[in-house]
Amino acid sequence: MFGIIVGIGSVLAVPVILWLIRRSERKHREFIRAQGSVETAFIKQIVGRGPNVGITFEIKLATGAVGKAYGGLGARGFDMAWLQDAFATNKPVEIMYHPEARTVLIKDPRTGQFL
Repeated sequence: MFGIIVGIGSVLAVPVILWLIRRSERKHREFIRAQGSVETAFIKQIVGRGPNVGITFEIKLATGAVGKAYGGLGARGFDMAWLQDAFATNKPVEIMYHPEARTVLIKDPRTGQFL
């Protein structure tokens, strides 16, 4: 009986945990929109596929280059062909960045919005 209750609790906890993660990500994106700055970055590596694809950037700041890695970009609706092209051709990418945030916002060339 106890095992059934624990199992049901575990199943119900998954949606709550996912909701908390999404809420945290949304707060970080709002923070960046309010206090971040638009910077130039170059994609140095693409890791993974699907919604959990991760990207390593080299961000060109006035104080020098900073390397950062971010994941979960596929879940935000990025055009992976565009990201792969920017990586392969070493095209600069516009991002919104803040050193205290856990993520960056990347400018989508199709819409001009930072996602």
